[in-house]
Amino acid sequence: GKRIARSFMLDLHARWSKSPQDLAETQFRWTPNQYFIAPKGYAHKSCPHAGTFEYAVDADALLQHILAVLKNQPRTKMMYCDTTKRQLKISQRTPSSLFVDVTTIQVIELAQGRSTLAMYGQAVLGHSDHGVNEARIEDWLAQLHENVSPISTAREAHV
Repeated sequence: GKRIARSFMLDLHARWSKSPQDLAETQFRWTPNQYFIAPKGYAHKSCPHAGTFEYAVDADALLQHILAVLKNQPRTKMMYCDTTKRQLKISQRTPSSLFVDVTTIQVIELAQGRSTLAMYGQAVLGHSDHGVNEARIEDWLAQLHENVSPISTAREAHV
């Protein structure tokens, strides 16, 4: 029972953590268990659910601010971290079960010392996540904005 389920989840976790994910080129499946935000024009194969913000800090500084936010998250494990490519992959388990969500974060360097990011959260299992990935990403953005303010509070909408 529980031991088999735990073994299965650990196997899934190991498989998902082996490599980076190119968010600009990934074609996402359209199921309600995911949430994707990206700057306008960034994603070539999938339409983001929402836009992102620009920050008046360089990409390395933005990455450090994001890492500080992630450090304080419960039931969270860093699966992949490449500071050169400025990409992170994080897993977070639900409090009452073994369900795992995986979030990939890509920090993007812009001109004149500015930066932005793309984030993609998805449930490893199941068809619906009841809005958990959207809520998590939006919460992480709110926590990020406590330490680094976006240049503008307006997000470009995607259709």
